[in-house]
Amino acid sequence: MSDGQTKRLRDGKRLFLETHAITYANDSSKMPQQAGLCRIDVVYKKYGATNAFVHEITAYASRTKAASSSATKLYAYWLPWESKKTVHVDLDNNASMFLTSEVNGCTVRVGEATTGDTVVPLRIAHIAGDSIGSATSAGSKWRNQQGEAVGFGKNSRRFSSGGEMGADVASPTGFAKASGTLVGYGDTDDAKYSWHNVIGFNDGNGRWEIYAQSVRFDEGNEILVPTVQQLWPPV
Repeated sequence: MSDGQTKRLRDGKRLFLETHAITYANDSSKMPQQAGLCRIDVVYKKYGATNAFVHEITAYASRTKAASSSATKLYAYWLPWESKKTVHVDLDNNASMFLTSEVNGCTVRVGEATTGDTVVPLRIAHIAGDSIGSATSAGSKWRNQQGEAVGFGKNSRRFSSGGEMGADVASPTGFAKASGTLVGYGDTDDAKYSWHNVIGFNDGNGRWEIYAQSVRFDEGNEILVPTVQQLWPPV
């Protein structure tokens, strides 16, 4: 596939997410195992045995076509998922995008954080959803504690597939806005979605916009339909 797909993702930002479904290679070895900077490639391909198409992201080193000097150089901060753990990364101006593995029962937390006496303008954490009692209040409490343990306070947002979409009210995976600025995002009708992504874009000056993309497959029309919410900055 031409390198034009990578450029369209970089330049299109939210509009691209609203009109194109994003996914990751089924082979996990095609993405880094550790958090950090990664050069990525985007492949436009069929979605399984359907007539739908999807934009699949892989590490540039895993692309099947020969390397080209004209290929778009798109660097992203990559945040993988780890079982029963929390991984995080701090965003700065060294990458054009942020990517994390698909959200399936996990929670993604984004916002201002502290490390000792240092304030981190933007940190993102992927908190595992397979802890003991993950589907109960004990699991929610554990994920809350994990977020606090890596420095998040009230000036943050979270996304979980079990939250309430765009809600400013209490939900099983979020706090009421009245208690601060932490709001749960997601969708309580999770069954209608096939997967969820959290993707960020850098405007070139270190200002980041972070979005959640929830994708459902419309069987009648055989198309993938994305729904996008802005997680950061707060709106």
